Amino acid sequence: PIMVLVEDSPIWRELISDTFKKEFQVKTFPTGEEFVQYWQEGRVSPLPDVAVLDFELHEAGGQMVGLDVLKTIKKTHPELPVVMNSGQRNPQNVVDTFHYGAFDY
Repeated sequence: PIMVLVEDSPIWRELISDTFKKEFQVKTFPTGEEFVQYWQEGRVSPLPDVAVLDFELHEAGGQMVGLDVLKTIKKTHPELPVVMNSGQRNPQNVVDTFHYGAFDY
């Protein structure tokens, strides 16, 4: 199975990747922009089995947030499970992610 991980924090990116590397081939991206470029250029082949997205993605200098990446994924592949990850405890973020098709938060 393949997992894509979009996480701006190098420490969290490594920790999450290491946690799942026995079960998944993990492809990591530090910004939403890098992932979206990869996604829109059709370089995602085969399609991942799951995507894990950080809700806030500003640490690595990107402008996109996880919700933007979620919307991009769901436009073309609504069946792909997307798990949102965040240290934020904003209830509206949770509502928004489920509204746009996240599998879990």
